[in-house]
Amino acid sequence: EFWQLLLRVFQLVGFDGAVARSKSSHFWGAHMRFFRQMLMSAKVPSVAAQALNAVQHQGLCVVVGLQSTGEASLNQAMGSAKDEGESEEM
Repeated sequence: EFWQLLLRVFQLVGFDGAVARSKSSHFWGAHMRFFRQMLMSAKVPSVAAQALNAVQHQGLCVVVGLQSTGEASLNQAMGSAKDEGESEEM
């Protein structure tokens, strides 16, 4: 319900042109990050239980890697490229 309400508010404000595209991009980016983090956090109890079992009962060492798409790094790199007047093709 929260995301639906927020989307309605954005639509009611009625941005035009480039501002609308920018706001829409930020909205959907936040939407995707929120649900990606929700999915990752839902996996934590299972991963923690498996890691604890491996350490306590199997004598293993555990390494847990959290991976992402690298979106933040790409956005930062693109922002730097725009600031320096480089092409947007990456």
